[in-house]
Amino acid sequence: MDACIAIRTRRTIKSFTGAEVSRSQVEELVSLACCAPNHRLTQPWRFAAIDRPGIARLIAFVQSDALVGVMDARKVSTMVERVAGCGAIVQVSSVIAGGDEQQREDRDATCAAVQNLLIAAQASGLGSFWSTNPVFAHPAVVRWFGGDPAAECHIGAIWLGVPTQQPAAPPRRPLNEVLRWA
Repeated sequence: MDACIAIRTRRTIKSFTGAEVSRSQVEELVSLACCAPNHRLTQPWRFAAIDRPGIARLIAFVQSDALVGVMDARKVSTMVERVAGCGAIVQVSSVIAGGDEQQREDRDATCAAVQNLLIAAQASGLGSFWSTNPVFAHPAVVRWFGGDPAAECHIGAIWLGVPTQQPAAPPRRPLNEVLRWA
């Protein structure tokens, strides 16, 4: 699929068939994410991926007695219900390094990497959702994914899968409202 078409047709997908997304597909998407621009070439992005069996283990972990009362039960319930159909999930974080300026630039670069991943998923026929559900940002969950909450800033969890639906394009502001020529 042409990049412009992928950008124009990409939608937030929250409902998936449950079909597996292969490790090679996830690796290709992450490889394309790593092509994002970043200042000083710090390459601050970090990714942790899980497949269908990993999703089942994640669900068991967030529902475990060890985390009861630690996380908002409604957020956990919503997350569990929705991720059960994902084919893979990619947890994304940005390394915390340098001063405030570098941390801001590194976070921005990591967000650009996420956008690359979302567009690449669309181009490959997969649906995706950039989740900022606080369950994924919880330090215990970040550690479960192999991250260090003191050394990495959580950016989001990217849900991937074969979509059960293709939502219509949301209304966008006209160009004359968002573009200013100086």
